[in-house]
Amino acid sequence: MATRATLHTLVLDALLQVSRDNNADGNDALVPAVAPIAVARAFELWNQQSSSILRLLPPELMAECFGWFDDIDWYCDLRAVTATSRRFRAIALSAPALWARIAAEDFRHGLKAIALMLERSMHAPLQIGFPSYTWSASEEVEVDTFLTRNIYRAHTISICSSRHLDQILRTFTPILRRLRVHWLPTRLLVRQSDWAPQLQHIELHGPFEVPIPRNPFRFLTHFLGYMEWHGVISDARRLFQLCPQLESMLLFEITRDTLPLLPVGPVPASLLSLELSCPHYRPGNTDDCDLSTFASMWHGRHLRNFQLNCARALLILLQHLHSLRLRPLSLDVDRGDRLARVVVDNGVEYSVALRENESLDSSDWDLIAPYLCDLTTLTTLDLPCVLSAALSLPSLQEIIWDTTWGGFEPVLEHARMPVPRLHTLRILTRAFGDSDLELSARHLPDMVLDHLLIDGQRNKVPRIVILDETMEYVRSIEWMRFMRGTRALYVGEELLWEEP
Repeated sequence: MATRATLHTLVLDALLQVSRDNNADGNDALVPAVAPIAVARAFELWNQQSSSILRLLPPELMAECFGWFDDIDWYCDLRAVTATSRRFRAIALSAPALWARIAAEDFRHGLKAIALMLERSMHAPLQIGFPSYTWSASEEVEVDTFLTRNIYRAHTISICSSRHLDQILRTFTPILRRLRVHWLPTRLLVRQSDWAPQLQHIELHGPFEVPIPRNPFRFLTHFLGYMEWHGVISDARRLFQLCPQLESMLLFEITRDTLPLLPVGPVPASLLSLELSCPHYRPGNTDDCDLSTFASMWHGRHLRNFQLNCARALLILLQHLHSLRLRPLSLDVDRGDRLARVVVDNGVEYSVALRENESLDSSDWDLIAPYLCDLTTLTTLDLPCVLSAALSLPSLQEIIWDTTWGGFEPVLEHARMPVPRLHTLRILTRAFGDSDLELSARHLPDMVLDHLLIDGQRNKVPRIVILDETMEYVRSIEWMRFMRGTRALYVGEELLWEEP
């Protein structure tokens, strides 16, 4: 109603302006234009009123806000801004950097739209995303011309296919900082630094080969690559020589066949962020792909970021922490989100990925046991598996066990696990509305008595704490069976029973 009233007022105002003119012929010519003029003025006035808060912002901040649009349809968003109001249009046109962002989706509006954006971008550095479209012959010529004329202005290039990659790599790009290639069907020979001397960030989602370095990249700090892609193997042995200032390295799809082709030292002193990942969906490329030797190149070096997704990742992490003389105090092996978390004595938390459908078996626990001498807290989903290993955890004070994942499978016969400082056993017995508390009451005391060595003959856990259950529900079951394995029983923070 407000918009219609405004439009009505503007139409009357325009008609009054026309009626004041004594020229009848002129009036006849102006009357048909009354409605369009009134509509345009009403639209402008409505936009100004509806964006009253934005109108209070200075032009520089407004232009920065326009830069927050999503890249999915950048051109359409900018076109909508310029059509909103005269002020918005003036601000958008006075900010060349807005028009210098050419997203891959913008190409579907035609090369004329791209030419318009280039014209309005003036001399601002370009951020270009090339789509994976199939061009016609004439359009292909136009795209090649576009590349030849404008690629020297590129600050960021993102390519969805490798069709124009060769031409880009042959063209001198003096201000290029970031290059991302989303698809590489064949192995790409990484060029020397001559074509992009300022390159800082490169991502190659496919196979690549690093040449013998003649002109190393002096500013390249981030590298992401795939060691194997659809059966094609990468060669990264000379990566550290080509990128001596590397700070972050991410290598994915590492297989047994690519282990000899991983980067060879010396490791750049600046390289403090490392992410390594093996494929988890290819049988035969997991257990045989041992990254411990490669990861040992960073022993003794404090890393800002250390992520592993490979077989025996937890062992590799513990070996790295041992090289730094850091003592793991807390270990959380959570198969729910397939992560193992370690908190060390300086308070820093580290985490590594566990393989899909992988849990730590008794042999894994045997391997990591030497690094857990100072462990005080253990969170696990499979306590029977821990008990079946020949462990000695002299500093362990607390065990947190989610019984809904592991169950109470029989434990192999062996000597009881010494845990002389164990003080608390916390159990989670409820998942998805169902409770395993009655099952825990039947089996948990025997498990404690038979497989833990706590305090000699009595061999009872000082405290068992039942989590996520109500006192009323615990009282409704045969909870007194817990008394055989503990000296005090708690429901959350509330004491239910204590040994006299």
